[in-house]
Amino acid sequence: MVIYFHTQVLDGQRKVISLLQEQIENEGEDKKFLITRLQNLHEQRRPFSVHRRTERVKEEPA
Repeated sequence: MVIYFHTQVLDGQRKVISLLQEQIENEGEDKKFLITRLQNLHEQRRPFSVHRRTERVKEEPA
């Protein structure tokens, strides 16, 4: 009986470890996705922000 109980505990721990490893992998993929999205948004907005800065310089009296 003790051996059966011990085996069940070990199986449960292995399943938990497997699920946690899978969760870590998924979180890593999520972070990669979000970083890529942020980089793309930044690249799309960069020319606009450079353009706005040059307009401000032109508008300011010298």
